[in-house]
Amino acid sequence: MTDNFKKIRRRLVLAVTGMAMGMFLAVLSQTVVATAMPAIIVELGGFGRYAWVATAYLVAATVTMPIAGRIADLYGFKRVLLAGIGLFTIASIPAGLSQTLNELVAYRALQGIGGGIVMIGSLVGMAQLFPPQQRARYQALVAAVYALASVLGPALGGFITDGIGWSWVFLMNVPLGAIVLAVVVATLPNGRASTDVSRLDYTGMVLLVLAVTPLMFALSSGGVLFDWFSWQIVACLAFGAVMTAVLITLEMRTESPILTVDIYRVRGVPVSLAASVLTGFGFYAALLFVPLLLFTGSGMSASAAGSHLTPMLLGMVVGAVIMGRRLSLGKGTHRRSALTSTGLAIVGLFLMSIVGEGASILAIDGTIVLVGLGLGGMLATFGSAVQGAVPENMLGAATSSLSFYRSVGGMVGVAAAGAVLTNRLRDGLSDVLSSAASPTGTSVQLPPNWLGNVQLDPRSLSDGQSTEAVVAELARSGLDQQVAETLAEAFPSALTGAIGEVFLVTAAVVVLAFGLSLFLRAENDGEAR
Repeated sequence: MTDNFKKIRRRLVLAVTGMAMGMFLAVLSQTVVATAMPAIIVELGGFGRYAWVATAYLVAATVTMPIAGRIADLYGFKRVLLAGIGLFTIASIPAGLSQTLNELVAYRALQGIGGGIVMIGSLVGMAQLFPPQQRARYQALVAAVYALASVLGPALGGFITDGIGWSWVFLMNVPLGAIVLAVVVATLPNGRASTDVSRLDYTGMVLLVLAVTPLMFALSSGGVLFDWFSWQIVACLAFGAVMTAVLITLEMRTESPILTVDIYRVRGVPVSLAASVLTGFGFYAALLFVPLLLFTGSGMSASAAGSHLTPMLLGMVVGAVIMGRRLSLGKGTHRRSALTSTGLAIVGLFLMSIVGEGASILAIDGTIVLVGLGLGGMLATFGSAVQGAVPENMLGAATSSLSFYRSVGGMVGVAAAGAVLTNRLRDGLSDVLSSAASPTGTSVQLPPNWLGNVQLDPRSLSDGQSTEAVVAELARSGLDQQVAETLAEAFPSALTGAIGEVFLVTAAVVVLAFGLSLFLRAENDGEAR
């Protein structure tokens, strides 16, 4: 009996490890291309489509999640997971062998479909393999894998690109994906359908793609590929909104909808999903702007600044594990855990907003850990709250909704944080210019082209521009040399202040999550169904 128990436990551990590895690869592919893109552009060209390689994957994965979750409910998670791993692995081959940027974008979209399926299949699998009272513990594992892959992605992409070439950023998924596939085949039980419905809602699937794709494209491309008020972004938002209205109307009348609207009637689910949007906002804003703050405020190199995301990662892992374990042991409620986690994140983000130039690295890292503790706890708590509230036949839909809304929140967070950064930076630099007198006594204005470049991609500010480079760029734009030097000297301080505003806005967003947490159940509901 003991030997049999050990075998079952060993197989279960291997199954969870395989699903965690699959999810790690899928999430890693979202961020690993960031540091490989300069080399890709040098070889393939197409600088004007710089962001499309990342955008194609993210949009495709996000659109796929609700569909994959519903299919997992209908036909079992193992089939879905195997299909996702296979597609993700196979699509990585032509992606790594692409000869043009257009080819790479197309294969990245295909890879994103597979990645979205893998993420949802893994999450649903973990939820179905364990009873409700133990799911919070595995939500902690999910949060840890998610954080680890997101933070390691850029560093790993740079290491591979510098060492053996950018193609292996994609080709490495082939042997790793094969290993994951073998582990899943050998260890996962055959998933069973949770319902006797055998017909998919194909109309809903098409409408979902038509609704979500333009919205995701607008959120991820606004301020990067196109101006926020350009006709492309406005048209995408309008078309997506119309298709969303049509989708919701039809899904409410469909016998087996691809979007299970019934989950929104379960107590606590709408609150937790809304809080997941805000969690994604906070996570991606911190992930993007913590290195930028260190780069500008502490004088670090870009790589050294990026390495300080590790304390946030460790904080997220610890926060997720602590909250997940407390919930799984029945020592806390979802409301209490959510209030504690959001409170930690709010305090940490507020402290980040007032960190100025010259602050000690120890103090900054301590604050970053605090942010990580809060965000990790939020990821585990809200995920556990949703999965613990819905019945078994809705686990796929509920789990996919968690990932979907978190991705949407992340893209909204990046877009909103970029807009805040740009506006505050412009105001700060304009104040400097207003006090600077040109030799002729005329008023001085920021060169419109230079400011336009900053607005198009706020992240470009973290690419290592020195004061001399800023002076040279401003001088080429027509400013007097002395005025350009004055502006360049004020640039780091203005940028640090603008980043502080970003963290203050992000803290305000997490305050909303704190308010939503008050509507979660106050009693212990870890075993509720």
